[in-house]
Amino acid sequence: MIVQTSLKLIKIPAVILAIGFLVFCLPRIVHADNNDSKFNLTHINRGQFRLSIAIPKGQSPEGGWPVIVLLDGNNTFPIALSFAPKAAIIGIGYPTGNKSVIVAKRYYDLTSKAPESMIPGPRDQPKPKTGGEAEFRRFIFDKALPFIAKKHRIDLQHVTLYGHSLGGYFVLKTLLSDDANKVNNFCASDPSIWWSNHELWQQIKQFDKNSVGPAHLMIDVAEKKVNHQQLSDDEQKRINALRQGPNGRNISEFLRTQKRFDNLFRSYANESHGTLIEFSIADCLNFAFGSNVEPEPNLTR
Repeated sequence: MIVQTSLKLIKIPAVILAIGFLVFCLPRIVHADNNDSKFNLTHINRGQFRLSIAIPKGQSPEGGWPVIVLLDGNNTFPIALSFAPKAAIIGIGYPTGNKSVIVAKRYYDLTSKAPESMIPGPRDQPKPKTGGEAEFRRFIFDKALPFIAKKHRIDLQHVTLYGHSLGGYFVLKTLLSDDANKVNNFCASDPSIWWSNHELWQQIKQFDKNSVGPAHLMIDVAEKKVNHQQLSDDEQKRINALRQGPNGRNISEFLRTQKRFDNLFRSYANESHGTLIEFSIADCLNFAFGSNVEPEPNLTR
């Protein structure tokens, strides 16, 4: 059943819009073949979210198709689909193309509650609402995946979760949550460890690995720094100050020294935060499914 939903336009400052929507401002990947022909595609609106579902054609494995769930599905789902993994692809996004609405919803759905002083953007302008990560996690694992499993032959015992930026932060917070045992592979692309004064870093250091079953963690980071042309020098300095400190590399190194999880780390010296996405999706598919895929040669920098 398709559920129609209406979304109000949420007005947020242009600076926050520019920062938050960087994830969607990427060159499009064009592959020689059309992989739509290899999948049965469905797009369903469920409440305030849009589920994009691609099920491989042909006979599924005995337990059903393994699953990759991609956050920011408006952008990440087409990229994953272009690589044609032998897996069910589920993108969770929003039933709108309005940038302002998507950015505001990302800030809420992917984050813990943060003080306004810890949110990027001019101090004298309104900040987006934050703190909806637990609610969003319940939607994914208690509503979306069971709903899809009733309609398609998927294996909920073999689930991979991918997220970039704030989505990567959400992936790592899921690793620390009560829902961690519902995911086998955690793929965090340039995760926003800086969020809310690096609260995640403190939580990781205190985490009891015995509370989670066998898990596999992949972290990719981009090393190339790019300043936002829309920002004043003062605004850029403030954002840089917010984002200083431990990052994805530190998380991976700490977990490795603690012998926590099967832990893969990759660093891309020539990729920026925005351009990393297609590379990290390819890495995640290889990591989870042994897909042996890579971005188009003309996108390699």
